Amino acid sequence: MRILPLLFPLFMLICVPTRAAEGGHSVHKVILPKVKLAKSECVTQISITTTCARWFKINQIPNDWSVTAMNPVSEVSEFVAQTGHGSSAIRDFELLRRILEIRIVGSSCFDIKATVLIEDYVKESSRTVEITKGQIKLLP
Repeated sequence: MRILPLLFPLFMLICVPTRAAEGGHSVHKVILPKVKLAKSECVTQISITTTCARWFKINQIPNDWSVTAMNPVSEVSEFVAQTGHGSSAIRDFELLRRILEIRIVGSSCFDIKATVLIEDYVKESSRTVEITKGQIKLLP
């Protein structure tokens, strides 16, 4: 019984999760670059795909938007947010730039990219903006 008090601190060191015990996983805020919109344009969908990362937190879902966030075992995760209809499309991309936080689970294989669908209801046209890893900021 005298050994039990001596083993308790060792047990706590082994069982309490630490950053080292997590294999160096780190959480980051995803900051997308600014996307310029014409006065008649609005964002109707944003898709973000990561490799070797998991969705940690969704910061804000705009009104009348739906979100699908998939974290499969394949290590390729996909996040899609889209408007319910045209009147809830986003006219200021700033509202979407910080929508996610991620946990990187493999820094050697980590990748991230995004696609923004922009529609112009006046001209009845649309365009897609591709955002690469180099354009995305990750903050602790």
